[in-house]
Amino acid sequence: MERDYEVGIERPVEDVFAVLSAVEKYHEWLPPSDIYLRTELADDEPIKQGAKYVDIQKGAKMPGEVHIYEAPRRIGFRQRLKMPLGSQLKVRIEYTLIADGNGTHVVRHHVFQLPLLLRPAVLLLRFKIITENERIVAALKRAVES
Repeated sequence: MERDYEVGIERPVEDVFAVLSAVEKYHEWLPPSDIYLRTELADDEPIKQGAKYVDIQKGAKMPGEVHIYEAPRRIGFRQRLKMPLGSQLKVRIEYTLIADGNGTHVVRHHVFQLPLLLRPAVLLLRFKIITENERIVAALKRAVES
C-alpha cells in the first residue's frame, strides 16, 4: 500500500524540518494512538542519514533508520519488522517540504509492505493506516504552527 498525505503549514520549511528531524521529541507533539506510542532515538549523536531509532507501538517495537537526510527539504525513514518464516513487514516514510510563500507544503509519502502471504490483510488494515497517517500530518501542522 502506497499513498501520499499532504498538508499546508504556515511556517517556513526550516521550522517544519526541525520538528520532523527531532524524532526523540515526537512524543511532545504526536499523542499516542491505538497503533503508535512513541519514538526513541537509538543513537546518541545528532540525527543524520543512517541514524537508528525505534518506534514503540502497541504490541511491537519497530526498529528503523533515517535513510534520507537532506536538510531542510527532505527526510525519510524506513522500518522493518521481522516476522515468522524469515519474512518482514516494511514501512517507508518520506517527507518532502516545499516552500510555499511564507509557509510549507508538506508531502508525506507512506509505503506499507506486508509479506506476500499476508498481503490480503492490507485490505483489513487500510482504513487504520490511512487514519493514522492523516492524524500524523494534522498533529504535525498543529505542532509547527503553535
